Amino acid sequence: MKKRIRTGVICLQEGKLLAIELQDPTTRKRYWSLPGGAVEQGETAAEGAIRETMEETGYRVSLTSEAFTNQYLFRWNATIFDCTTHWFSAELADPGSPPAIVDDADYLLQATWLNWPRCRELFLYNRGLREALNHFIPVKSHHLAG
Repeated sequence: MKKRIRTGVICLQEGKLLAIELQDPTTRKRYWSLPGGAVEQGETAAEGAIRETMEETGYRVSLTSEAFTNQYLFRWNATIFDCTTHWFSAELADPGSPPAIVDDADYLLQATWLNWPRCRELFLYNRGLREALNHFIPVKSHHLAG
């Protein structure tokens, strides 16, 4: 098991959630996730959240919250990661501007805006994502709690 300090962003604009689709290099299984990744040496979790969102989606964001931090296990590329993730809510820094071209890892299939809350079920597979979404976008009806 590998420990990993991560950061991530929840960006909800006009009823749409900024999301990324990933494909596990080993299993080839596809997952929907939220922009984020490892906090690099010398950067804060907030700086990493902004950088990762730009790298994975092409959008510049401004953070709108303090960090919500959680811990969870996640299997990726035949490795189990013990993740500590610092989540932030965010908004587009330049609303109306098109995203920059994304040139990231091959396992990043796409970045797109998904209809919220209809897309919520796509994130229920991961306790860390579910907790972060519930923290920043509380579920109003119990049957969606997951």
